Amino acid sequence: MNDKNKSGSGWAFLAGLLTGAAAVFLLGTNEGKRMTAKIKKVANNFLESLETELEETQQESIQEPPSLESEKKIDLGQASKTNLEYIKDLQNRGRVFGRRFFKRH
Repeated sequence: MNDKNKSGSGWAFLAGLLTGAAAVFLLGTNEGKRMTAKIKKVANNFLESLETELEETQQESIQEPPSLESEKKIDLGQASKTNLEYIKDLQNRGRVFGRRFFKRH
């Protein structure tokens, strides 16, 4: 073996050793279990705040643009209506995905 492979193997072994030690600590000791519960609580709070912020942002983006009644120069036509429907469909699919991804446990 050359020196590069030995060095890479050493780092991989060290990473595995540290990962295993962390798993034993977090899953095998009372202090680790308390720390795991705190981590879950912080993560859930973060996800809830992120979900709230996402919903607020979506509500702001859903609001209808100002009316163009005074500016009759622009004719949206059927193609633009189709594009708007497509955008609304994408927004709805994004909301569904967000709800699936950010489930509360």
